[in-house]
Amino acid sequence: MKHLGNLKTEYVDQYDKSLLERIERAPRREGYIQMYGYDVWTAFEFSFLLSSGLPVTKVIRIFTNAENPYIFESKSLKLYLNSFNNTKFKIEQEALHQVQTDLSEVAGGRVRVVEVQEFPEPKLYSKSLTLQGTDDGEEYSYDYNNLLLKTVEHRYQNSQTFHTDLLRSNCEITNQPDFGRCFVSIITKDKLIDPQSLLRYIVSYRNHQEFHEPTCERIFQDLYNVLEPIQLMVICQYTRRGGIDINPIRSLKPIGEEICFDLPKLIQQ
Repeated sequence: MKHLGNLKTEYVDQYDKSLLERIERAPRREGYIQMYGYDVWTAFEFSFLLSSGLPVTKVIRIFTNAENPYIFESKSLKLYLNSFNNTKFKIEQEALHQVQTDLSEVAGGRVRVVEVQEFPEPKLYSKSLTLQGTDDGEEYSYDYNNLLLKTVEHRYQNSQTFHTDLLRSNCEITNQPDFGRCFVSIITKDKLIDPQSLLRYIVSYRNHQEFHEPTCERIFQDLYNVLEPIQLMVICQYTRRGGIDINPIRSLKPIGEEICFDLPKLIQQ
């Protein structure tokens, strides 16, 4: 990948689709259960010029289906979007359409690009339990360990929802840290996840090197393996870096992109 990991990067300000790099999903999913969802990117600083030379800056949201065979490499996406900065378009929609066309081609499937008119706080956490750490003398591990997950038996179908701000993983190319929130929603038959074990498990990603999307899928698969749930949803809401954030969303059941940030509707799916 020609743009990745360089100490010095040349920023292009004229439209250049060739800047985009893609990564195949399939090799990282070997042995995984079928999962559904979206990778939802928010670009806070998408800018271009109108024919008159007037600059336009927008916040755009990019929805790519988790079933598309490729993901975007994040640095290449930033470079690509920056290449619009001094490029002229007749109308605003032309620029958005160009992004949607290019990203669909790179992803190998449909990608939707929309302008964000309002930016309300996502309703992800109001009805979920915050995972709280304990100072019980037991050391936390910072190396990925799925054996940290523990369950407790229960005779009735139960639902659990948790979130934590302690998710941190690292880019597998640059080793830059990526901080975020992790939200987990579970419906099970006869098992519950032990909350403390879940927190310790998520903290174990602190030194883990992997892209955002496969990190979310690894969490999803590990929880499925120990619980065999009726429904499972994992959302990794990473904070933005370089003007772009990414929010992988994975579910046992198909979901619609229009409700990706509406927790009550997501849980009802």
